[in-house]
Amino acid sequence: MRFLQIMDSEFYQDSDNSWVGPLPFRSPRQRLPNNRQLAYDRLMSLRRSLGKRPEMKAHFLEFMENMLARGHAEVAPSLAHNQECWYLPLFGVYHPKKPTKIRVVFDSSAPYEGVSLNDVLLTGPDLNNSLVGVLMRFRKEQVAITADIEHMFHCFIVKESHRNFLRFLWYKDNDMSCEIIEYRMRVHIFGNSPSPSVAIYGLKKAATTGEAEFGTDARRFIERDFYVDDALKSFPTEQEAVHVLRQAQQALACSNLRLHKVTSNRQAVLEAFPPEDRAKDVENLDLCAPDLPVQRSLGLLWNVGLDTFTFKVDEDQKPFTRRGVLSMVNSLYDPLGFLAPITIQGRQILRELTSLTDNWDAPLPDDTKAEWCKWKDSLQKLQSLQIQHPYTSLSTTNAQKRELFIFADASVKAIAAVAYIKVSTSESTEIGFVFGKTKLAPQSGLTIPRLELCAAVLAVEVAELIVAEMDISFDNIEYYTDSKVVLGYIYNQTRRFYVYVHNRVQRILQSTRPHQWKYVPSGLELCAAVLAVEVAELIVAEMDISFDNIEYYTDSKVVLGYIYNQTRRFYVYVHNRVQRILQSTRPHQWKYVPSGLNPADHGSRSVTAAQLSNTTWLEGPAFLLKPSLQVPPFENYNLVDPAADIEVRPFVTTNLTRVTKPAIAPTCFERFSNYSALLRAIAQLIHVIRSFNHSNQTSSCHGWHLCRPTEEEMAKAKICVIKSVQSEYYKEELKCISEETKIPLSSSLWKLHPILDNDGLLRVGGRIAHAELGIDTTHPLIMPARHHLGTLLIRHYHGSVKHQGRHFTEGAIRAAGFWLVGAKRSISTALFKCVTCRKLRGKAECQQMGNLPPERMKVA
Repeated sequence: MRFLQIMDSEFYQDSDNSWVGPLPFRSPRQRLPNNRQLAYDRLMSLRRSLGKRPEMKAHFLEFMENMLARGHAEVAPSLAHNQECWYLPLFGVYHPKKPTKIRVVFDSSAPYEGVSLNDVLLTGPDLNNSLVGVLMRFRKEQVAITADIEHMFHCFIVKESHRNFLRFLWYKDNDMSCEIIEYRMRVHIFGNSPSPSVAIYGLKKAATTGEAEFGTDARRFIERDFYVDDALKSFPTEQEAVHVLRQAQQALACSNLRLHKVTSNRQAVLEAFPPEDRAKDVENLDLCAPDLPVQRSLGLLWNVGLDTFTFKVDEDQKPFTRRGVLSMVNSLYDPLGFLAPITIQGRQILRELTSLTDNWDAPLPDDTKAEWCKWKDSLQKLQSLQIQHPYTSLSTTNAQKRELFIFADASVKAIAAVAYIKVSTSESTEIGFVFGKTKLAPQSGLTIPRLELCAAVLAVEVAELIVAEMDISFDNIEYYTDSKVVLGYIYNQTRRFYVYVHNRVQRILQSTRPHQWKYVPSGLELCAAVLAVEVAELIVAEMDISFDNIEYYTDSKVVLGYIYNQTRRFYVYVHNRVQRILQSTRPHQWKYVPSGLNPADHGSRSVTAAQLSNTTWLEGPAFLLKPSLQVPPFENYNLVDPAADIEVRPFVTTNLTRVTKPAIAPTCFERFSNYSALLRAIAQLIHVIRSFNHSNQTSSCHGWHLCRPTEEEMAKAKICVIKSVQSEYYKEELKCISEETKIPLSSSLWKLHPILDNDGLLRVGGRIAHAELGIDTTHPLIMPARHHLGTLLIRHYHGSVKHQGRHFTEGAIRAAGFWLVGAKRSISTALFKCVTCRKLRGKAECQQMGNLPPERMKVA
């Protein structure tokens, strides 16, 4: 990628140990016009706005004073004549949760004469860690810490030659009564589209540079456990937490990056750092005090003293409109899916209400308001809900066995997947909620088996995410579903499905094995299985845990039959979802669970906020705590009634015809009315055949596609066409020549003394082979004039001589290297039928005179 190439070549550490990076410009790019007048007009508008809001003016001036004092901006030098530059307008924004803290944003997206600074800059790739992954790893262990990099964007210097693109107008000495002068930024700014990628690139660069001195643990912590400038991490012991955090602080300090605002749920960790490095609310924190602060960690509310996650419901009254309902539903921030059974009900209501009107601000019908208000009012119960920060009270790192269990379920309303981790030591076993995910069922009205299959795919994706992100090696991963249909799909080895089921079964088997899927006794099964796969993939990818076992559970035996199937084919919908499941799982990982024991059932059918704490959604089913589950270690699930299942393709018997001598039949040429079009078609076919036979072809030149034929391919096409016609018309002559016997006197070629050239084509013989002329002149190609190809040749060369007579046309054919047998009569016939010639040479028609008028026919 161009962005990374620029960073790799131009990103460096200066003499002050600060990292210096360029503005990553597009190439080629438009020259920027001088937009100083735009910046001046915006500054005047800002001045008027600040004059009406004194408090905002004070915050704005304070921000600018701090920015100038830190050296983030400098007085801009004079510009050379016609030197390219750009001026950035300013505006201020407040954080919704911090009404007294303003952030001054440089408006790089402001257009002038049709272009803005961001238009000519590369945005860069998303180098950030997954938010869900960071939060998953934050819950791995008991000792948790959070930290923050101070002014992260402003810690990275802009290349000297690029600073004139970051000029802005402001008041001298930060005094709005003084004159306006020009400044320019020395650091990367909020508002530039590439700034986030530049900052994260620089953070990872600082981590790599400090690894040799401060260790791999510090580098991995910086690279893996930061989301932009926020760090979240959990450790098995307090000593390890203090060590890694100190090493990371020192490594970042070597790049002039300050890691501060340290927070922890352990007093010993906090006391290891000076008060100025702690978060503001915990500088002198006593974890034994009754009134403890609540920290916001990547949007989650974390009660540091109780070590629990809590939830705050927005109490602002929203209008009963599409916009108000959407705002209320989205106000529940729940990236890990703790509240998924509740939020899915709100999304279901939102979908029903929004289908009533297209206007975002029009009041919705009053008869639908009761259900909405009931759900909205029930959310207040969530404020008393508390969820433990760690998965379990046992250390996942030091556990003897770690297993992952994913449950999938679907209903006509939604599909759901939920994952639990089982941690075992020699003394005890505990289960913890890892991740939950729900999706609204499609409105198109999918069948229950299809939806259960989608839930199974979702379960696989959740497991993949957990395994990838949790940094845990799981001993076992199991999947549960209450659909025996889905289990039949997963375990199937004999039947074929249509595309929908086939794709989802394959997706499940890509990451799991059938024996991982268990039955727990319900409905839209296939989609739920797909969802389970996606959840598992997310967990495996983000948790940095090596699981000993991963199992998937579904309550649909139909879905299990799809996943285990190896003999039948499915239609598109089922095929796609089965393929998605098999992409990450194996059929033996899928197991059956009765619906009453399937916790994913709460996600697919939804529960109220008051009921959530009384369900198994957050705690997991009790049977997972047993040493051995009350199901066979492996059960092969067959398709449930494949003869009646509309998703299973019927058996099709195909007869194979083997061609020993592949050739193009000359009868195919009759489809063409133009000689050039025929040659182009055959050349295109030759090109496609080559692309299949050569693995080194480029991606754009592989398989069935259209390309402009080359001269070589056109020449081969000509040989192919002529050889095909000659092989049909002159079989006896070709046989005689190959056997070196005389051609019969009855043959039309006897007088031509035919010979074969190097390409196996028949040509006119003769005694002038040594003449200094081309082979097409000395030995023209023999063609039957009465064949369709002969007719195409006559039409082609008749047109090339501008529709002259028979002699001109025959001469053009001879000059092109063809000898048409019976040419005279065939050319005359073709010219007689030529529409253009009839228009040019046809006899003028005479209009027959009409009858004389009656007046002249009367007797005088």
